Amino acid sequence: SPEARALAQQQLQATIFDKYRKGRFNKARVLHYLERQETFYQLLTDNPKGFTLRGGSLYFYNKSLHRKADDLNRSLMQGEVDFFANWRQIVER
Repeated sequence: SPEARALAQQQLQATIFDKYRKGRFNKARVLHYLERQETFYQLLTDNPKGFTLRGGSLYFYNKSLHRKADDLNRSLMQGEVDFFANWRQIVER
């Protein structure tokens, strides 16, 4: 419903974005996240035959490649909230 969607949007604003006031973003964190993301996609690009897509998930043939991809993906997930909160501040400027 539109009311539920508006409430969810308001709660999202309150929990994630409102703690970042204008000018209090961390550009270094944004750049670090983008570097990690670039590294993750470069790893997949450099090893096109090292994985396949099965059931909507990546399946890796090489355990070492799988471990590297998992580590990078875990790092990306941990930094995602900060990235989008900081990115919003940068875009607003």
